[in-house]
This record gives sequence, structure tokens and C-alpha cells, in this order.
Amino acid sequence: MQVHAYLHLVLEAHDGTGNDESRSELRTSLTGSLAELRPLMTRYLPPGIASALYPAEDAPPRFDWDAAARDAAAAWCAAWKADWDRACRMSHETFLSIKDALPEALRQFRETFSLHDARILSVNSVEDAIILSFDCAGCLTHAGALELRFRGVEMTEELTSVLRSAVWLYDELELTDSGCFDWKALLHGFPHGMDCEDSILALHEIRIAARSFDYRHTD
Repeated sequence: MQVHAYLHLVLEAHDGTGNDESRSELRTSLTGSLAELRPLMTRYLPPGIASALYPAEDAPPRFDWDAAARDAAAAWCAAWKADWDRACRMSHETFLSIKDALPEALRQFRETFSLHDARILSVNSVEDAIILSFDCAGCLTHAGALELRFRGVEMTEELTSVLRSAVWLYDELELTDSGCFDWKALLHGFPHGMDCEDSILALHEIRIAARSFDYRHTD
């Protein structure tokens, strides 16, 4: 999502609405961020678009692209947006089909909150529960601190390697054959820290299947 958002801004900086001064200001504001995000952008963009944005290893990001590069970037953005919208729609349809079988607190949570852009602070096991704590300052639906508590856990995947300060991107809910809710999420983070020379964003999937759920939100 971050790659798509920045590429869309690059296109805006070239031929978006507004006068020359506003586009020049946008380019100036983007230059530093794009330089820092070079490892991320070059990893996930198609090679032709990446080379248009970063023409040389030590050169600053370039905004004056030829028509072919702009068309390719616009097509990539449109395809990514269509895939994202389709995934979100399918996730919501699945939730609607199973919500009556979910714990009441989980139904309420999913209908009220979105974890997109929430930052994971910790993952802990306390007695019979697994607890995920979040900083939700970047969320659209709510702010403050959030704690999710899972009991009757049937299985987990990759929780022990969750990156501290990893950011929640996307999730989906299903049911297991035994009747547990099965919550899968995609996270991103920088495993070596933002200041590390070889820093690059890593995608990370986690999974929790459990029978009981509750949450606590504080502003």
C-alpha cells in the first residue's frame, strides 16, 4: 500500500491538477521520502518503473518521465488498486457469512474498529491467554491504545517472530473445522530497524485460531 501511495503521488507531481508551483512543492516534499524508501520501492515496483524513478544508484528520484513510463506506472497503480479492493470486498463478504458463528465481542470489534496501520507494541502469553497490544495513533477508525486477548487458542503461526513495531496492513477471518475463529493478518516492518544501512521493509504473516476473544480500548 505504501508503494502504491507514493507512486500515485509521483504521478501527481508530474501531471496532476494544480499549478506549476504546487507540483514543484510536491516534488520537493517527496524527494527526501523517496530517497529513504528506495530499497522498498525498488523491491516491489516493476523494474521499468523503478528505473524511471531511480535512474542511477546515487542519483535523486526523478519525476520527469516519458509517456511510456507514466502509462506503465498508471496501469500498475490501477491494477494494484483493483486487486486491493477485490481482496477487501472478499474479506468483508466472508465476515458477513460467518459473523453469527463468531464470539459476540469479535463481531462487535470487527464492525467498529479497523486495525489497518495499527502498530504492534507487544505479544505476550499470560496464563491461558495470548495478548496483543497496539498503538493505534495511525488508525482511521480510532486512536489510543488497544489490547486484544485470545483464549482457548487452538493454534498460532509466526507469533513468536512478530516484529516489534510492525504495522498491521490487512486481515481476514474464517472458521476452522472445529469451530474456532481463524484470524490471519499481514504485517510490515523493518526487521533491522529504520536506521540500519540494509534496512528494507519485510512482509510478515501471522495467524491465531481461538474460541474466545475480548478487547480493551483506551483513548
